[in-house]
Amino acid sequence: MYEVIWIRKGRTDDGTIYTSDTTVELTGLQPNTKYNIQVLDLDWNPVG
Repeated sequence: MYEVIWIRKGRTDDGTIYTSDTTVELTGLQPNTKYNIQVLDLDWNPVG
């Protein structure tokens, strides 16, 4: 199981998905906007 977190750069807008899949589709992101994206395992260790 993994937790995928994304935060819009310079904002507090965020999202979280919990998944065991190896592929995730992020929807609803703003065009021409930078995001910080992090994938964590269940022990909160960064993956990738």
